[in-house]
Amino acid sequence: MAYHRQSSIYLEQGQSYCLMDLQENKHNESIEKPKWIEDSISNIKAFTKEEIKGITSNYSKRLGNGKLRKVYKGILDDNHAVVVKKYIHMDSEEEFAKEVIVHSQINHKNVVRLIGYCTEKNDLMMVMEYMSNGDPDYHLHVKNSLDSLDIRLNIAIDCADALGYMHSMCSPVLHGDVKPSNILLDDSFNAKISDFGISRLLSTDKTHTENMITCYMDPLYYQEGCLTSKSDVYSFGIVLLELITKKRAICLTQALAEGQEMTELLDPMIANESNMKVLLEIEKLVQECLAEDIDRRPDICDVAAYLRMLRKMRQPAQNFGWHLFAETQNDFKKQSHQGTNIISSIKMVFLRMMGILNVNMAKSENKGTSLYVSGKRIFTALEIKKITGNYSRIIGKDMFTVVYSGILEDYTQVTVKTHDSRERARHLCKILHGNGTKRFPLPLDLHLDIAIGLAEGLSYMHSRSKPILHGNIRTATVLLDDKFVPKISGFGSSKIGEDGKCRIVGSEMGYMDETFVNTRVFTRKSDVYSFGVVLFELITRKRIYYNGKDNNTAINFAKVYEKESSGRAMFDN
Repeated sequence: MAYHRQSSIYLEQGQSYCLMDLQENKHNESIEKPKWIEDSISNIKAFTKEEIKGITSNYSKRLGNGKLRKVYKGILDDNHAVVVKKYIHMDSEEEFAKEVIVHSQINHKNVVRLIGYCTEKNDLMMVMEYMSNGDPDYHLHVKNSLDSLDIRLNIAIDCADALGYMHSMCSPVLHGDVKPSNILLDDSFNAKISDFGISRLLSTDKTHTENMITCYMDPLYYQEGCLTSKSDVYSFGIVLLELITKKRAICLTQALAEGQEMTELLDPMIANESNMKVLLEIEKLVQECLAEDIDRRPDICDVAAYLRMLRKMRQPAQNFGWHLFAETQNDFKKQSHQGTNIISSIKMVFLRMMGILNVNMAKSENKGTSLYVSGKRIFTALEIKKITGNYSRIIGKDMFTVVYSGILEDYTQVTVKTHDSRERARHLCKILHGNGTKRFPLPLDLHLDIAIGLAEGLSYMHSRSKPILHGNIRTATVLLDDKFVPKISGFGSSKIGEDGKCRIVGSEMGYMDETFVNTRVFTRKSDVYSFGVVLFELITRKRIYYNGKDNNTAINFAKVYEKESSGRAMFDN
């Protein structure tokens, strides 16, 4: 069978197999290797050698040199500036093909866009968008700019968002070489990740590390050569530390090894009183990213959410939440040597803001820490297993739950109700409202997980290079799998591209943004409005109604909240 036919078959089964296909056939000399790329991707342009020569004015505008490639600036026919990376060593065809294939899978506003490639004999080249402001390494250590904490925080958030997108793809992409010189800035200092030469579609691939700067590398990756998503988290932690200290990674590594505190290393340009709260929180986040135990490192999506919260807290209109955030952090850190679970903190801040959470931590002798929420103890899965005798005492079942008899440490008899995950792809609206009067209550924590999953799905859609605006977010278009993980469906009203006018198709008025109804201009914020209605429905479990613009769920919730400074009157009992 010809190589390119095998490639097509593998790609139909899943993109993550394409690298496996390349490796299995690399010794077949009769195969034309550029076909690897042509059969694997169709969304980028194949340039000829002569076209590249014209774009770069005969390679006259060199931007830089590396061990493996030369970099040139060029201009396309439509006057868009581009960068051309020309490989020096022709024995790296396989690595070139892998880099192009991996890069082509990523479509995100914070990833440098791959425009095309050239695979003519003795000329392997990639064409990418031009980033006018270079990389943070130049601005931090040469130009001595980036004097604002806000700009540095935005750069960090952009990078974390891009990595989060890559890690959460159906076939996750691991970058493997996150460092300031692989982050590029456009004319507005928006950050985009570049250079996918070490990236992998398969997390189990062992990769070479000789071309990497070791001070950015996860020590476990360096020792074992096995790249994981937490390797990227470690490297991002070093970049984040470099952004707030303005010191090169090699100097930071040495200073920390000598026992210097992170606070002593902060850049004086931003280490003023108004910034210290945020800087101290970033320090704590860096410590989590650099944890030796990879299981204690946060997911990069959680890191991005945490950084966005810090950015919100810097805005005057959002200061009401800062003390809640700080209190939530302290509740965990006072009682646990394992550090803070970022996403749990964010959820708890939300609960506190809504006035429905009261946290108390109790530590029993030789039994670790127990968490009490509103006077109720939260058990671990291991504790539940012990209480129920390894789930051996079933006393009842219904559509969604299994009920067990159990015994606590003080010999108190209890009943344990667990959720049965056998039924698949349930509509969220049926879970919340059932049929007629029959409802199946889920714990609030699971409601929040559903909301977070839905928000992450929308963020993924909105942050593509060509954004997807859903246009019909409601509980009926949110499906739950067997583990209650939400999946967005119902794309009949969706729009690809930037904000603009579109028709109203199939949505319910109660979920629709009034601004959109009046102007017919659909934006990302229209989806945000609809998400807000779903979030209301999740915490109140009340059906959405619309009896005109002056009598609907959103208006009446606003009236209750304005009157009582709380929406508790509308909450689910």
